[in-house]
Amino acid sequence: MIIAPYKRDLLYRKAQGNSLRERYKEKLNFLLGTAPQDALFLSLIETDEIIKNLLERKKILTENAEFATLDECIKYDLSREIVSECYLLLDGDWRYCGAYLCRNFNFNPEFDFNKFQSDEIRLISTDFVTEIAIDYSETYSETLIEFRISKYAPVKIAG
Repeated sequence: MIIAPYKRDLLYRKAQGNSLRERYKEKLNFLLGTAPQDALFLSLIETDEIIKNLLERKKILTENAEFATLDECIKYDLSREIVSECYLLLDGDWRYCGAYLCRNFNFNPEFDFNKFQSDEIRLISTDFVTEIAIDYSETYSETLIEFRISKYAPVKIAG
């Protein structure tokens, strides 16, 4: 039996996701301040479609900023930019566990990136117009949180 490369990749990712899922849920729980709901996890295929859809969009604006704490980053512009639902992709774990559909999110400003071995939070609005990336790094005991917001052209509906 011959298995298509994409299907083989999905099977591998799903198997890896099974071993990462509880830790991923723990990270999400602490980041969001509430236990993640299983029904809000997207499948790997749905997650791949989100990334594909975003990559097919024309980027019209990118803005960068740097902060010392997640709290500063959250207060900067996060809640104003994505006001309803968005897809949350945390670290590289989303590749194996799927994206998480976040509704009316409220990030925990005390989220400990080091404790959870975390370094990236990505939010993609469900209309694919806004993407926010928060990258954490620490060097020589100095914390840096890089914030990037990207805006994409909306899709025009023919009619």
